[in-house]
Amino acid sequence: MIQVSRRFYSSLALISLSSKQRVVYTLIELVDIFGRHTKASIIELPSFVNYETIAEFARCSRSYTVSVLTTLRKQNVISSKKSGWVVLNEKRLREEDHGQNN
Repeated sequence: MIQVSRRFYSSLALISLSSKQRVVYTLIELVDIFGRHTKASIIELPSFVNYETIAEFARCSRSYTVSVLTTLRKQNVISSKKSGWVVLNEKRLREEDHGQNN
């Protein structure tokens, strides 16, 4: 029941959010499910998380997803390496999700 409720909430959230918020929301969901904390607010994501994965889950185009993630990278919220994505500032990422920095 909890899984069904969570999936329903996720679907509902994706419908009501802007494109940018969907990309950020998807990134946060991936952090919550697959993220590995390495330091205080630094979280590594597995290697399968890439532009295509995030775009597909967020129901956005790859080019728009790249644009949003590039902005987050310039703000030092995330970083991408050969080994995968790294969230450098989890607090700031979650603020983006709540629309505080749109």
